[in-house]
Order: sequence, then structure tokens, then C-alpha cells
Amino acid sequence: MADLPELNEWPEGIYQLETSDPVLGGPEGIDNLQAKQLASRTKFLKANVDALKSGSTPAGKANALTTARTIALTGDAAWSVSFSGAGNVTGTLTLANTGVSAGTYGKVTVNAKGLVTGGTSLAATDIPALDWSKITTGKPTTRAGYGITDAQPLDADLTALAGLAVNGLYVRTGAGAGAARSIAVGAGIGVANGDGVAGNPTLTNTGVVSATGTANQVIVSTTKGNVVFSLPQAIHSGATPAFGQMTLAADPTAALHVATKQYVDNLISGLDVKSSVLVATTANIALTGVQTVDGIAVTAGARVLVKNQTTTSQNGLYLCATGAWSRAADADTWNELISAFVFVEKGTQNADTGWVCTCDPGGTIGTTAVTVAQFAGAGTVTAGAGIKVVGNQVALTVSGIQAGTYPKVTVDQYGRVTAGAPLAAADIPNLDWSKITAGKPTTLSGYGIALPTQAQAESGTDNALPMTPQRVFQAIAKVIVQAKEGTFGWLKIATQSQVVAGTDDTAAVTSKKLRAGFVLYWSDTTAAGYIALPTWLGGYIVQTGLINVSAQDVITILPTAFPNTFMQVMVCNAYTAGSGAVGYLSASTRDKSSIVSRGSSEGLGARFIAIGK
Repeated sequence: MADLPELNEWPEGIYQLETSDPVLGGPEGIDNLQAKQLASRTKFLKANVDALKSGSTPAGKANALTTARTIALTGDAAWSVSFSGAGNVTGTLTLANTGVSAGTYGKVTVNAKGLVTGGTSLAATDIPALDWSKITTGKPTTRAGYGITDAQPLDADLTALAGLAVNGLYVRTGAGAGAARSIAVGAGIGVANGDGVAGNPTLTNTGVVSATGTANQVIVSTTKGNVVFSLPQAIHSGATPAFGQMTLAADPTAALHVATKQYVDNLISGLDVKSSVLVATTANIALTGVQTVDGIAVTAGARVLVKNQTTTSQNGLYLCATGAWSRAADADTWNELISAFVFVEKGTQNADTGWVCTCDPGGTIGTTAVTVAQFAGAGTVTAGAGIKVVGNQVALTVSGIQAGTYPKVTVDQYGRVTAGAPLAAADIPNLDWSKITAGKPTTLSGYGIALPTQAQAESGTDNALPMTPQRVFQAIAKVIVQAKEGTFGWLKIATQSQVVAGTDDTAAVTSKKLRAGFVLYWSDTTAAGYIALPTWLGGYIVQTGLINVSAQDVITILPTAFPNTFMQVMVCNAYTAGSGAVGYLSASTRDKSSIVSRGSSEGLGARFIAIGK
């Protein structure tokens, strides 16, 4: 016995069984259609109710906060905004420094979240062993160029350098010519060791001679430095000026404008702001005794927002007690819950969040469901790709890479490292010969070995030359051919479509493909059954079963309905040897799943054979 399949959908209408419908069970049977449609409607309703209970479908909204709140995020990034609910608020999310200096590196170190925490230059050990084919330019044309000892030829530039008798920086002025130079400077610039003899040349700035100023002001000498300021100057971001009172000329019109008290008072009229609670629940709890809620130990007398009860009429504002909890005095009647807003002080998930009751007037406390939703609009943070938000903490999700140092990394569209691997030869660009500074062979045999020709590979007589995959394939193909009747060779396996077509004489048929499509069914209870042949044998179905003989029309249901065509039915009476009892019996097809028959002798048994596709 199996359960009916249930779909998460709303079928339009419920099928009405007709008197002409056959009795047919199974997942697609007509007798199970009504139950299947009602089960799908039930599953659809349950999914929508669960979405409302879990909060994935919003249940309502509120207008604004009485007191503006600051929402701050910490962790791998920092973000802070002040919101009252009057409008949307945006802020810049700044990633925390990982300790690496901005720059370009040949090799980087990342943490488990894919953030680069360090960088260095490539070392010789980071470069994999390279094939000779990687050296595409600059290959020497002499033995000396490969490190094979040759005499140093006479060079005109070296001769010119040897002829210099003056200290300084050497400059090549032409072929076989050179001169000594030193660094000269202009006004406002000083130089030490200009000729490089006593040490590296060092340049210093001697232009700005003095700078004075007062708080929030800078004065620079106009004789040197050429520093120009535009006025008026803005107050420095690090300054903390204090104002006794300010009078604003108008209500704010932009996101970062200062709001007047009058403007804020007008916005909060739609909320009933309650005193803040210590914590808010994250799951169903027992409303009795001191306990831990959202990671915080709650003691007697603390205010708690209960919002996740299985029995939703229990939701609301409560006072914790050593015994049974009681509703808070400012939220113990239904009217006090309508548009009630409360701010959560602590908690692993809910710290510094605002919540509002979305109840409608007319309910009864303790009986009517109490729904609570996080305050919609400004200050709500939704985690995007690669970000997770828990309460007021934002952090990067783990990118999937193990913390470590990698010469090669893969990054996503946000610049996070998601994978790292050692360098492969394919990662190294084609190099000039001059890039190879160590480990060069000193003999020609060190730079390569000759490969066999196709004829050598096919002959199979050479035992010294290495074989490439292509040469191995050519050697095998030379001696192994397609198997045929009387010919040894390789044999391919036929596809199911080739087996069905039955035209390919070069591919083998496996037992699985040979068996595919055969169905044999027999019921000892009903003494009925059928054989279904695969499509490559025509897809025929042969059925048999018992018939009740009657002088009136008798309808007999087949063991299975023919999916396409009911071709023929044959019937006959049973006969007992020596009895002499015979009769006649006729039958015809009624539909794809049944036959109709009539006979002369009700005492004689009968059987049918039906053929179709």
C-alpha cells in the first residue's frame, strides 16, 4: 500500500465520478482523483499558513518609531545608521582591514572567508617545473648561451667601462662609449651622495620652511609650497563641536537632512511605543520560570517579547517570574497590543531590533492570535550574496576555501577568494630565455629527447623512445580493428535506441538493454495478468483473465488499460473432459480498459485473451 502523491497546488474544481467510470485504483486511477485533488489543496493551504507563521510572508507593517534608533553592524564589516521609520536610510558598509597593505602581489594568503590577509612576491619554489616548450623567445644560439663554457668575447662597452678614471654613475652614451654622471638638483630640492660613491643618492625637500596654525585652520608660507585652500572650510570629520540649540528653517527633504521635533512628532502618531524589553524569543517557550532566551539569562521581573509561540494567542509582552509568567501591565488588554512597538535591548539574534504588533481591533486577548513582525523599512538589513546577518552583526560567509597561502587563487564577483591551488605549468606565461636564471643544463641532451615517428610506434620494435598518447593510440589502432563475425577486435556496446531500431550489426546488446521494456504481471487472487513487450518488439500487450458468464451483458475490467490501442479480444468457455457440457460465449471491446460479454451457460467458467498496445 502506498500514499497518494500530494502536489503543492490548488486544482480548479473537484472531479465528479460518473456512473460510466471504471473502477480503477493506483496513483493515476479515476477512483483516487478526487482524494488526490483534495490532498493537493490541503498541502497548498498548509504551505501558505506555515509561511505566515514563520514570518517569510509579512503579516503587516507599522508607520514609525517614537525615538530614533541607531542600527550598527560589526564583524568583517562596519555599518551604522540612525532611523526613525520616517523614510529609507542608507549607509556605507565598510569592510574591516585584514592586515594586508593595498598593492599587487604575486602570491597571497587568505583566511577561511576568502579574504586576503597577506601578500608576498613569488619565490623560486612557487614556480613548477617547466617544459622546454614554455621557452618561446630568447633562446641562445651559442653553446655559451646555454651555460656551456665558452671564452668571453671582447666587448666594446666593457672596454669603455674599464677605461673610465672618474667616479660617478656610469652611463652608456653610445656603442663602445660611456661617461660618469652625478645627480643635480634645482631650487627647493637637496641631494646627498649625488655621484653614488659614498652611498645611494638621497633627495630631500627643502621647499616648505614653516607652518603655523590654530584649531581648524592651517596657514602655509606663500613663498614656498604653493598650498591653496578654498573657503569656507567644512568642519573636520574628527571634530566634535557642541551646540546649545539650533533652529531649522524647514522640514528635511533629503536622506541626510536634520529633522525638526515637529517633523518627528508628526511621524510617530501611528505607533504605540512601549518600554523596551530585555530580549525577544526565537522559538516556542514555556511561559514559566527563569530561563535563557536568545542567549541571555532572563531573571524575574525582566520584560520579554514573546513572539514565536505555537499557540499564537499566547504571544505578547510578558514579565519573567520564578513561577508562571504574567503579561506586562502596559500590554495586558487587546487595545494595548494594537500597533504596539517595542525595542529589544539584548540577544544573539534580536539585539537592537524593533518589533510591532500587527493586530487588528476587535480581538480578545488570550483567544485571538497575536502576530508580531520586525519593523519594516529603514534600518533593516537583508543579507545579500556572500553576506550573513545575525541580529546586528554582519559577516562574510565562508567562501569554501581553507585558510592558507596559495600561489594561484580563484575569486568571485565580489573579490572574495573561493579557491586556491599550486601553480601549474599552464599558469606560467611563455617566457624569454633570460627569465631562467638558475638550473640550466650544461649539455644539449638536457634540453629534450627525440620522439618516435608514427611508423616507429606502429612497428613496435623500438624500446628506447618514449611514447605519447597519440603514438600509443596509433600503435593500438594498427593491430586492433572492429570485431566482426570471424574477426577478432574491439566491440562497442549498442545504445537503447540502436537496440530498438534493430538495424546495427556491429554493436553488442547487453542483458539490461535486452530486458528493458519487458513487464510480466500475474495475480493469484484474481487469476489474471499480462505480458508487456518492449518497444523494440512492437510494444504489444497480451492480457488474460476470468469472465463471469451470464445471459445478460457482463463488463469485465482488464488487469491494465491499454495505453494506445485495444486491438482484439478472444473468449471461450471452460470444458471438463467427458462432461459434454458446452456453450457459446461472445465478447467485444468496450474501451481501452474493459470488455463486454454475454454467454449461454452460466454454470460454465470462461476466460479471455486481449491483445493491444
